[in-house]
Amino acid sequence: MSNRSAEYYEHLRSERWRLIKREASLRSEGLCELCRSAASETHHIKYPRGFARDTSENVLHVCSSCHRRLHGMNQLVTDRQLTEMRVTTHKDREATVWADERRWVWAPWDVWTRVLVIPTPLQVRLLTSVKAGAAEQNREWGEPFELPDPKGNSWFRWHAVDDGLANWAHRLRDRIGKGDATRTLSTAGLTEDEQLLARNYKAIRKWGRDLQERALSGAVTAAAVKSPPVDNATALAQALALVVGVQQDHETRIVVIEEKVHRDPEEFIDAKSFVIERGIAPDRVVPGTRLVIQSWLGMQVSESGGQKGPELHTRLEGTSRVVAVNTYKRRDLQAALERLPKPLL
Repeated sequence: MSNRSAEYYEHLRSERWRLIKREASLRSEGLCELCRSAASETHHIKYPRGFARDTSENVLHVCSSCHRRLHGMNQLVTDRQLTEMRVTTHKDREATVWADERRWVWAPWDVWTRVLVIPTPLQVRLLTSVKAGAAEQNREWGEPFELPDPKGNSWFRWHAVDDGLANWAHRLRDRIGKGDATRTLSTAGLTEDEQLLARNYKAIRKWGRDLQERALSGAVTAAAVKSPPVDNATALAQALALVVGVQQDHETRIVVIEEKVHRDPEEFIDAKSFVIERGIAPDRVVPGTRLVIQSWLGMQVSESGGQKGPELHTRLEGTSRVVAVNTYKRRDLQAALERLPKPLL
């Protein structure tokens, strides 16, 4: 972690930051200063050179959804048109899942574990498998299979859960021994919870697939047309257009935010941060290649003779490993982005 990052995180733990957040909350009367919905987060309009000089005039009190859009991050699951579906599980229990505008079935992870009756000791291990399956399908199809909600819960499409179950069962078969008909679940060194899930495995997957089929067949004609993606500047403009009743002295902050969209084209930045700024998921695969968009952009800039900047040391997501990544001028990355196949954008 750089010294600047360390100072920032220390600032977020300080009494000064607590007072800044409180002043912003009082000013906004608890409402998002962009869309006027309930607010719970604080966004820096501009990061001060010295955090000791930070003030509440330099922040906005915002809701989670607007905060993510200001940072160019991916959508929340609640950005989708969700319809409740009351279902009966394969164990004849009542539960609620949700279908989006395309009739894909979604639920938070804790709901899936209840619906599918996953033994508690296996839930964390299976979650790892489901997350890996969701990431793989995201790369393959270029659309989300896992999304967060404003409270930070992970929601998964049934397809990701189904894929995670299949991967778990594959590893389980490796432990039992392929083709060994003499071994049973009880003699294969499995725990009672693993044996229980293994016995229910086929029934669980059949139930989930039947559920998804029912959701699709029940409203195929009513499926909403997916809205075209918008770039970060457009999304920000849409959020700003919703401002209602913001105090006159706060308009200055909004102008500053609008200016932040127009980044310095000569600034060096890593490819991942660049695509996130533009509201594009960095793990999307470029059609006709096996490269995710951030890797493809870096390769394009290098091949066209673009200048590299200083290496950036960053921590790999979900790990403690620190790696060095290249940086490039924003204008070179923009030129490469414009050469991408248009459907991706």
